[in-house]
Amino acid sequence: MRLSLIQSSSSAINSIYILHDFMDNIQYKNFLCEKIKNYTLVDTMDKSTNVQASMTSWRKLLEDSDFNNLHIKILETLGMIFTLRNPHPEEKYSFYYQDSWGMSHQKGDLTFNHVHAESRFSGAFYLDVPCPTDMFFDDYDQKVTLKSNMLLLFPGLCKHKVEKNVSDKKRISMAFNINFERTDKEK
Repeated sequence: MRLSLIQSSSSAINSIYILHDFMDNIQYKNFLCEKIKNYTLVDTMDKSTNVQASMTSWRKLLEDSDFNNLHIKILETLGMIFTLRNPHPEEKYSFYYQDSWGMSHQKGDLTFNHVHAESRFSGAFYLDVPCPTDMFFDDYDQKVTLKSNMLLLFPGLCKHKVEKNVSDKKRISMAFNINFERTDKEK
């Protein structure tokens, strides 16, 4: 796994974290990819969101225990990054999912510019990216060229969009919202 950053300063916690080759177990990644493909054969959201693609319900992947190991690894990764970047690393926080959903972008599908106003951190894990595709972060005036097995973590209020899939093959991903609370404060 390799980490790269988009940040406004060298110590900013509210950065965009890009984790390349996030999952070591490629069989597990491929298994989850097939599950999302199957789940999105029916577009539960009917393109009623900023995601103009086939999409599961908001909490679908949290309800499927097959995604537990991936969800845990994402939370542990965010927790470690947050602790390392926090000016007070002795503080303890509990991170938890608000929701987690799957997406299947067919040829011509895209995701419009939006934010996740109700979450502290948001993210997307790209299981299969069949062709060069950029994700844009307007607040940083930056883009990331997406790759398969890439995890992106970013502040919930960071504007982001993903360009059209131009491949005949589906782009398969999952997205999620994460909140946290401090757990070491005296009540």
